[in-house]
Amino acid sequence: MIEFRPVTSPEDRRWLRWLDAECFPTDHPLRLEDALEWMLAWQGDEPVAFCGWRKHGLSWGFHVRAGVIAKAQGQGLQGEMLTLRERAMKAAGTHVAVTYTEAYSAASMNSLIRAGYRVFEGTPDTRLVINPAYWNTMVYWRKALP
Repeated sequence: MIEFRPVTSPEDRRWLRWLDAECFPTDHPLRLEDALEWMLAWQGDEPVAFCGWRKHGLSWGFHVRAGVIAKAQGQGLQGEMLTLRERAMKAAGTHVAVTYTEAYSAASMNSLIRAGYRVFEGTPDTRLVINPAYWNTMVYWRKALP
């Protein structure tokens, strides 16, 4: 059974950084300040996934990085993490959830499609990738939060 818990302690932050390095070994390291809230997914006493979100502007919630270690993939955790963050976004008063994926990330794109996300064209205000060199290699996603 998987249990999601917020990141609250220095030990949790160490696990978060470890999971990030396991899931994205060639990407830039996670920055804790990129999210308003980080969550860890625990299977017993072992962390197996993580996700974060933050507010973007007045009414948008942004899905920050999320990852699932290899041995826990295929259990629907990406979908669960989308739902978990959407609930937190709605509770914080946001009306739209947005995110991006890299163009080759079929698994992430399929999770977003299953969750009701639609592709949209990023603009300077909605391009959430910090480095403009990557703006044209990302697929941007949006979902209204009723």
